[in-house]
Amino acid sequence: MTQIAAKQPTKRRQPAANPALSREEIARVALEMGSAEGFEQLSMRSLARVLGVTPMALYHHVKDKKDLNALIVDSVLSLVQVPDADIGDWKQRLAELTRQHYVERTKYPGFDVLLYETRITTQGTRLMEGYIQVLLDGGFSQREAVLGLSVLYTQGFGASLLDRQLTGGAQRTGKDLPKANSVSVASHWRQLSDSEKSEFFRTIRHGILVAGLESIRGTMPDEE
Repeated sequence: MTQIAAKQPTKRRQPAANPALSREEIARVALEMGSAEGFEQLSMRSLARVLGVTPMALYHHVKDKKDLNALIVDSVLSLVQVPDADIGDWKQRLAELTRQHYVERTKYPGFDVLLYETRITTQGTRLMEGYIQVLLDGGFSQREAVLGLSVLYTQGFGASLLDRQLTGGAQRTGKDLPKANSVSVASHWRQLSDSEKSEFFRTIRHGILVAGLESIRGTMPDEE
């Protein structure tokens, strides 16, 4: 009497990844959609629809919305290069690095907020290390350089938040603008954000930061 082999359970086949789809293409389209519609409104399903693929195909390339946000951020930050030492002293290098960072992140409406709300990414880490290295090369101790980075980061985050709240950027995401008596503050901030004046006032803000960094250099040596 012949034995009948036990039937092995069949494994469910996972859908194959779309070979025409890449993380670079996903980042490019997501950046366009987020800039036009608001990054908070961007979803995996809506992105898949525009890309012409199923949501499952998209998940082969990005794990979830957080991973998508990190991919978008890195696609922009990768364009920022840390200046070499041969372009000048630490102040000139810091100014150039800050300028590049500002130019790239302000090309896309709402990207500033996405940048500071997203977890620290690979390219974000590279740039933070770049800022620290510029300060170390300028004679700052490790402690002073890290403190300097925190000041630069805080200023950038604060400026982005104010811009969102005081220039109407929050309206697109459905969040209310502040109802406090900040009319004059909003008016002045809009003037600072005017395209013809923004470069001038950004330079002033950077100058204030550099003066502050200069004041702490040599005051907090690293502990041995």
